[in-house]
Amino acid sequence: MKLQDWIGLWMIAVLAACSSCSEPKGSVRPADTSLVAIDSLLWTQPDSAFAKLQDFDANHEVDSLDPFNRHYFHLLLSELLYKNDYAQSNHNELLQAEAYFDSLVVESGNRIHPDLVFLDARAHYIDGAGYYEMDSVVPACEQYLKALEVMEEHFDEKELVGKKAQFMAMTHTRIMTIFSANYLHGQAVYFGKCSLPYYDRYNAVSWHISWVLEELGSFYDMLDLLDSAAYYYDSAAILLVDTNGLMFRDIAAHQASLSYKQGKRTQAAINQFRQLLHLSEDGAEYASRCLSLGEMYYDEKRFDSARQYMNKAYHGTGSLNSKRLAAQRLLEIDSAMGNEGLANEYLDFLVQNSYSSDQQGETISTLTELHRIFLQQKTTRIHHQKILGIKRMITVVIVVMLCILLALIVLNRLSHKRKECIKTQLDMERTAFKFELAALSGKIRKKNEIIQSLERTALEKDRLNRLLNMQPEITAQQYLDEPICQHILEVCNDDKNLIKSVVSTKEYESIALTKTQLAELNKAAMKHYGALFELIGNKYPKLKGKDLVYCQLCLIGLNSIQISALLQKTPSTISSQKKRLQQIFGQNNDIAVILNSFIIH
Repeated sequence: MKLQDWIGLWMIAVLAACSSCSEPKGSVRPADTSLVAIDSLLWTQPDSAFAKLQDFDANHEVDSLDPFNRHYFHLLLSELLYKNDYAQSNHNELLQAEAYFDSLVVESGNRIHPDLVFLDARAHYIDGAGYYEMDSVVPACEQYLKALEVMEEHFDEKELVGKKAQFMAMTHTRIMTIFSANYLHGQAVYFGKCSLPYYDRYNAVSWHISWVLEELGSFYDMLDLLDSAAYYYDSAAILLVDTNGLMFRDIAAHQASLSYKQGKRTQAAINQFRQLLHLSEDGAEYASRCLSLGEMYYDEKRFDSARQYMNKAYHGTGSLNSKRLAAQRLLEIDSAMGNEGLANEYLDFLVQNSYSSDQQGETISTLTELHRIFLQQKTTRIHHQKILGIKRMITVVIVVMLCILLALIVLNRLSHKRKECIKTQLDMERTAFKFELAALSGKIRKKNEIIQSLERTALEKDRLNRLLNMQPEITAQQYLDEPICQHILEVCNDDKNLIKSVVSTKEYESIALTKTQLAELNKAAMKHYGALFELIGNKYPKLKGKDLVYCQLCLIGLNSIQISALLQKTPSTISSQKKRLQQIFGQNNDIAVILNSFIIH
C-alpha cells in the first residue's frame, strides 16, 4: 500500500474519532410541535400558554399520545397550573413523568440530549413546588436539590444561559427560602449567593435581584454579620428604580434597624421607623413597622412605648411568627407591670401556638443533612468533571501531536522528492547555462573588437568625441577589467553556485550588491562610459537611476536572471524594466546591444 493510502486511512480514522467526540449527546425525542410552542410561551406568557394547553387537551386524546409527548404534556400542565396559581391536579401523572424522564437520563448516560436533561430537572422542580404547597418542606427541598444536581451534572457553567439560567436562579432562590424559613440562615446565604450569577445571565427584572439581595442582607443581619448585611441592603437599594414601593420601604426599614443595632444614631433610626410607620399602605405593613418599632423601644427599656406598638402589632399582624414575638414581649412587659390578666392572655396564646419543637428540630436536622450531602456530591461532581476535562485535554494533545508527527513525515518525504527534482533540473540548467555563457562571451568579444576597431579610427574617434561631449576614450575591456566588474563576473559565473531561474531570488541574498558596491560600479561605468550615459541621459529624460544601474550591469554582459539575483529583485520585475527601457529607446534588441549601437554610431 502506498504512503498516500496509509495517510488517507489514518486521517479518516482521526476524523471519525473527533466527530464521535463532538457529536450531540443523544438524539432529541420526537416532541409534538404544538407542545414545543406552548413550552416556549410558558416562560413569558404563562396565562396564554395555559389557554393553548387547554385547547391542545380538548383537541387531542392525551392518553393515546406516545409516552414522551404524554409525559411532556403533564409536565407542562403542572408547570402552568403552578405559574397561574392553581392547585396541582395531576400530581400522580407528574410523578410518572418524572420517573419517565429519570429513566431516559439514566439510559442515555453521557449521550443524553440537553433538552431532555432540562425536562428532567423541570419535572423535579415542579414536583418540589407541589410538595411545598402541601407544607411538605423536606420532600420539596429534596426535589429542588435533585433539580440542581441534574443540571450541574450534565451542563457546563457556560451552557447555563437564557431559560436554563432563569431556571437555576429560580431553583436556588426556592431552596434559599426553605432554609431561611427554618432558621438555617447560613445555608440560606449559600443558595442565595449561588443564585445571583444566574440572574445576570438572562434578562432578570431589577426588583427580583433586589429582593434576593435584601434577603441576603436579612440573613447576615440575623447571623449578626452586620457589615455584610449593610453591604447587601445598600446593593438592594441601588438596584431599585421604584422608590415609592413597599420593597424600598422594607429595605429602608432594614437599614434603619441595622443602624440601630450598630449603635449609630439610635434616635434617628427610631424616628425613621416612625416615618415609615406613617407611610404604610396597608394593615400588614403597619403591623410589621409597629413590631420593629416596639422591639426598639423594648430594647431601650421604654416599656410604655414598647407596649403600645407591640399591642398594635399583636392585633394587626397576620403572621403567626410576628404574633408570637409580640405576645412574648407583651407577656414580659405586663408581667413586670403587674397586669396579670393580660399577661395570662398572652401566655395562653403562646401555649396554644407554641412551636412543635420535636418536629421543627427534626426538619432542621434533615435539611442540614440534605445540605451537607448536596455539598459533598457537588464537590465530587466538580472533581470528576476536572478529571474528565484533563483526560479530554490529554486526548486532544495526543491527537494533535500525532497529526503533527504525520505532517512532518509527509513533508520530509515530499521535501526529499523535491530536492531530487531540483537537483536534476539544476544539472540540466547548468549545462544549458554553460552553452549560453560561451555564446554570450563570444558576442562580448565581438563587440569589444568592433569598439576597439572604432577607437583605432581617428576620424571615428573625432566624430565620437564631438557626439559624446569630448569624454575620455571608451574601452569595454577596460571596464570589464575594473575590480567591481571582475567581482560581479566571478560570483555570476561560479560553478558551485550558479544562478538559476527556478530558485528564489532570496536564495542569492549572499551575492547581492551592497550600496558600496553599487557606488563602485557607477564610478567604473562613469569612468569608461561617462559620455554614453551623459548622451542617453540628455536624449531620454525618462531614464531613472535604477535604469542606469541596469544598463551598467548589461554592459558587463549579464542576463536578466543574474541581474535579478544581484539586485534582489524578482525576475518579473527585471523583465518589466527591460521592456520599459526598450520602449524608451524604441528598439527591441538587448539593452547591451542598444547601448553599444549608440557608441558605434
